Amino acid sequence: MDHQLRIQHNPIHYAVLLLLAVQWGRVLPMPILNQSVCISALLLTETLQHEASQLLDNYVLIHQFQADSIPEDVPDANVNGSSPAERLYSIAVQEMRFYRHLRVVEEYTMDFWANPDPSLQDAFTTAINRLSTHYQKIGELLNAVDPNFNSPTMPAPPDLSIEGGYANKYYGWGVLSNLKVLLNNVEQELKSVCGEQLQNL
Repeated sequence: MDHQLRIQHNPIHYAVLLLLAVQWGRVLPMPILNQSVCISALLLTETLQHEASQLLDNYVLIHQFQADSIPEDVPDANVNGSSPAERLYSIAVQEMRFYRHLRVVEEYTMDFWANPDPSLQDAFTTAINRLSTHYQKIGELLNAVDPNFNSPTMPAPPDLSIEGGYANKYYGWGVLSNLKVLLNNVEQELKSVCGEQLQNL
């Protein structure tokens, strides 16, 4: 009892205990992030980058369409936020937006253009499913970094102004092009969040 009272009333002991508690809270989660969630998120990002790049190449080859600028209806490829949790949240929300837009591009491509090429349909299906898995993984990483941070929620479906075959092709190309840029930004952000030891993954 006397020992407990001496610790409580000694400011130096109290400061040391407080410092240890703060340091313990900062250091403990990092091995968990580095060994599991971070690595799987980065590997999944690399797979999705490859699949998104293939989808874009396939889209350009089949529809013979490229442009020099991104249409206004396409989400941007930026990752925003000043803290790791804010940037992870931004990644998840951006990927959810692109998920919505990819579904629209798939519909335009398959239904309105009646595209007979099954390889493009397979590429869309693979990329859409992988993107869904990826933003869920980013949500896991966000929860590991900051369990108290708000969980990302799916945005509303896109309200588009495009009409006609050319506009549809232009929009589809823009979505796939910006998705590729976004995933490159995501890779760099994940390496920054997860630490220097993962830079070579």
